[in-house]
Amino acid sequence: MLYLLHGTDREKILNEGKKLQDMLLKKRPDSIVEKFHADRWTAGEIEAYAKSEGLFGNKYIVTLDSLFTLEEGGEGLFEILPSIKDSLNIFFVLESKLDKKTLSKIEKFAERVNEYSLPTHKNTGAFSIFSLADALGARDRRNAWILYQKAKLSGLEDEQIHGTLLWQIRSMRAASKSNSPAEAGLSPFVYQKSKRYSSNFTSRELEILGDRMVEIFHTSRFGGADLGVFIERELLWL
Repeated sequence: MLYLLHGTDREKILNEGKKLQDMLLKKRPDSIVEKFHADRWTAGEIEAYAKSEGLFGNKYIVTLDSLFTLEEGGEGLFEILPSIKDSLNIFFVLESKLDKKTLSKIEKFAERVNEYSLPTHKNTGAFSIFSLADALGARDRRNAWILYQKAKLSGLEDEQIHGTLLWQIRSMRAASKSNSPAEAGLSPFVYQKSKRYSSNFTSRELEILGDRMVEIFHTSRFGGADLGVFIERELLWL
């Protein structure tokens, strides 16, 4: 059985995932809890949990956290989704905002899909986070840095800002490697903009930038520097 929790509100996703896990543990106190992260899993391991039971018939509760944060990192999950869906064990997939193509592939196998996203902005001002994404796409480091400061002043959290920037990078990569919006898994409007912006970078530069954005997210989560410091650095390095 599969539960998908995704969106830009990372704190809410983690809290709701913990609540569901605790609720299941009350019903199944002998369950065995396992957790996998983007840099520590294989499709074979996950499928083995989907098809097995613990010692003495114990069930597993397995959390798959941020597998899609790495470029093509979660691709191997698609092939084993049928096994997860039919499993007697419980699987939680916790992800940031997913593109339509990835979401549609997962949700058809999910018992429940919940999206938890932060508001686009917390005040009544006209600031749009997508103006910052556009500055990144245009490779305008000065404007990107200024817009980052405006984003912070408008009340946006660094995790939402980071998620939007990573979405822009991935959209550019997808558009640069495809010939149509459908192939890229993007809306026509986003595809056209991303295709245009991708010409400001080489394919290798987009790959490196995407990898660095994923790395700074994980580093900040596990006790590194503040995420905002990392974001500013990346914008100034455009």
